[in-house]
Amino acid sequence: MPLSALRVVRNQDGDILYQSFPKAQQVCQSRLLGLPLMR
Repeated sequence: MPLSALRVVRNQDGDILYQSFPKAQQVCQSRLLGLPLMR
């Protein structure tokens, strides 16, 4: 999936969260769990 389909947002604690479109949300989350988050 292209990164353009993901939105990078920060929560109140400053953690980076990846939000994808609803149809691909579960797939993106499962794949991103294994990737280091760039701060």
